Amino acid sequence: MERNDLIQLALESAWHRQTAEASLERWLQICEQEQWGEIPENIDQLVSVFGASWYFTRFIFYNGRNSAALIDRPVLKNFEFETLFAYLSSALEIDGQEQQFQRLRGLKNEVMLLILLRRLTAKDALHENESALTHLAIATLTVAMLIVGLDLEQNDCRIAVLGMGRIAGYEMNYGSDLDLIFLYEDNSEVFHTLFSQKVRFLLRNMSLLSATGVLYDIDMRLRPHGTSGALITSLASFLDYHQAEREIWERQMMTRCRPIIDFQGLGDNAMQQIMPTLYGDAYTTLLPAEILAMRLRVQDELGSRRGKYDIKRGRGGIMDIDFLTHYLQLKNGHLHPALQTSSTRTVLGVLAGQSLLPPDHAAGLLDAYDFFKRIEACLRLFDMKSVNTFASKLDDTHALVRAMACGKQHAADHFLGEYREKSSWVRDLFVNTLHAAEA
Repeated sequence: MERNDLIQLALESAWHRQTAEASLERWLQICEQEQWGEIPENIDQLVSVFGASWYFTRFIFYNGRNSAALIDRPVLKNFEFETLFAYLSSALEIDGQEQQFQRLRGLKNEVMLLILLRRLTAKDALHENESALTHLAIATLTVAMLIVGLDLEQNDCRIAVLGMGRIAGYEMNYGSDLDLIFLYEDNSEVFHTLFSQKVRFLLRNMSLLSATGVLYDIDMRLRPHGTSGALITSLASFLDYHQAEREIWERQMMTRCRPIIDFQGLGDNAMQQIMPTLYGDAYTTLLPAEILAMRLRVQDELGSRRGKYDIKRGRGGIMDIDFLTHYLQLKNGHLHPALQTSSTRTVLGVLAGQSLLPPDHAAGLLDAYDFFKRIEACLRLFDMKSVNTFASKLDDTHALVRAMACGKQHAADHFLGEYREKSSWVRDLFVNTLHAAEA
C-alpha cells in the first residue's frame, strides 16, 4: 500500500482525528526542515499514536528521529521483568541522581510507547498489555530504588515492597498509580531513620513533573494506619496490625496485595503469616451485608457525577466486580487456597472451576471487566491521567466512541447501549448474590 494510502487509512481510524491530522502535518514539516526523509517507515503506527495519546505525541516530538527509529525497529522483543530491568538499568551508568532519574523517565516512556504500539496494532491482548505495564512499573521502581541507594540484595537489613490493587494482580493500565507498602525487618532507630529518608527522596523523584512527564504517582494510604501511620512499616507492626481484628474493607484490600520487590523473602514471609487470618473461617453472616454497605457508600460518596458514567466507582462498574470477588474470596478462601490470589481475572476462573460461581456468570463478569478496562485505557491514554468517567451523551465523532465502537454504524448508540447493558447486568448480579447470601 502506498504511503499516502496508509496515512489516510490510519487517519480514518484515529481516535482523536483532528489531533492526529494536526500532529502529522507538523511532523512532516519538521522532517522536511531537518532533512530526515520520510520517517518513520511505519507511518500508520505514528498516526495511530498521534490519534490516541497527546502524552506520547509530545514525547515523540521531544525525541525526534529517535522516536521514529523506535517505531520502525523496536528495541525490545519481550516485556518480562528481567528484560525491562536490564534495559532501564542503563540509567545507572550516568553520573548524578538527578540525571539518572531524568534518564529513567525517558527510558520508561520508550518502553511504554512500545507497549502502546503493540496494543494499537493488536499484537497483544488486553491482559498481555496490562501485564507488560505491570512489569514496567516494577522494573522502574526497582531501578529508582537503586538510584537512591536502596539495594535490596546487598542491604544488611531485609526490606521489601508490597504492591496493592492493580499492580498486585498484573492488571495495571495506562495512568495507573502505584499503591505501595515499604516493609523492613530491622528495629534499630538508625536504620528506621535512614530508610525513611531514602523512601521520601524516592517518592519525591518518582512523582516529580518534568519535560518527559512523571515516572509514577505513588499512593501510600493503604499502609497500616493509613496517612496517620509511619511512612515505612516494620515486619512486627505489619503482622500486629493485620493479625488483629480489622474492618472488612481492610481485609478486602489485602486480597489485592503481594510482594512486588522481595529479593530476600521478607515480603513473602509477611504475607504467608497473615494469610490464615485474612482467609480464615471466622467471618460472620454479616460479611455480605458489610461488603454491600461499603460498596454503596463508595458509590454515593465518590461515584458518578450528573451527566457522567464512572466505570470504576459507578453503578455496575469495576468496583462491583472487585467487591463481588472480594466477598467470594473471603468467604471461601480457607477451603479453596487457589482463591488466595491478587488477580481479579484469576479469581473469576477459579470461582467457575470450583463451582462457586456459575460458569456463565464468571464469563459474563470477565467480559464486562475487560470491556471496562478497555474503556479505562482509552480514557487515560490521551494525557496519562487517572480518568474514570465519560459523558452519558456522546456522538459518533467522540474519541472514546471511535476507539471502542470499531467503525460500527450508529457507533455512539452501540457503545452506550453496550455499556449500559453490561453495567446493569453486573449490578444486578452483584446485589442479588450478596442479598442471597444474607438470607
